[in-house]
Amino acid sequence: MVDNKGGTDRKFILSNEAREILNLYIKDRLTPAKIAKIRKTSRQAVYKIISKLKKKGIINLANSEWVGGVDKTEPYTHQDTKRLHNQHLVVTPLYRTKKYKQNIGKIVTLEKNTVKISNNSIEIYSNTYFYGKTAHEAMARSLEYWLLFITKLENKYKTPLLKQGRNNIMMVNAHVADIKNPLAKRCLREGTKVRIRSTEDGKGWLYIDNSHNLFELETIHPKTSIQDMSNIIEPFFSDLRDNKVPLPSEAYAMILGITEGLRHTEQSLRTINKRLDEL
Repeated sequence: MVDNKGGTDRKFILSNEAREILNLYIKDRLTPAKIAKIRKTSRQAVYKIISKLKKKGIINLANSEWVGGVDKTEPYTHQDTKRLHNQHLVVTPLYRTKKYKQNIGKIVTLEKNTVKISNNSIEIYSNTYFYGKTAHEAMARSLEYWLLFITKLENKYKTPLLKQGRNNIMMVNAHVADIKNPLAKRCLREGTKVRIRSTEDGKGWLYIDNSHNLFELETIHPKTSIQDMSNIIEPFFSDLRDNKVPLPSEAYAMILGITEGLRHTEQSLRTINKRLDEL
């Protein structure tokens, strides 16, 4: 099971059989017929499991390909507007095997990600990017990738990390960037630094960055980055794009006009009341 506190409730629960077929199908690119031959089972059984994996969203419904990690140098498509990065996962082993104990204290690099083995947990610091049209789509792609990545860690350290009903994998940090954001472009062009802290705990939640020349407006709060991007930033800029929203100067002029109108109305009411008193 994967539990992400960053704002999405997607959970993946797989049996060992489904996990093995998943690896053979999307990682090794084997056909269902070859998978059935390797596992000494029927094609129908393999097709049934693949169909379930597709329904869960673990296998990309568009082309049945793994859509996980995107290399730093691989360009995103014009449709992708969000970049998920700086993920930090903590995995608690279901139990520690001899192989696991032998590696306690080691820090290794696997698929460009940093893996730190400690006494009671495995910490994964992501160096992999995930793109999507929305923050949730980028997160879903990352979860597909991490499911396979954690399976590799299971095999590497001979230690069970995934089991049905166990909530032992937690995502404690993730940054979501809105790519080529107009506000970010303007602030960076003018040299204005933007970093806003949350009112509840004082931690940063909004940041403007251009480290990859993508003019990014990032939500970076460790607990709410996905929610902040999905529920605040995305709707706000969509509203700006889809509707004729007055500029600050126009809004100010409208407020002045309303205030002036109220002042005249007040004067008119005073005149009327005075005439009524005279009558």
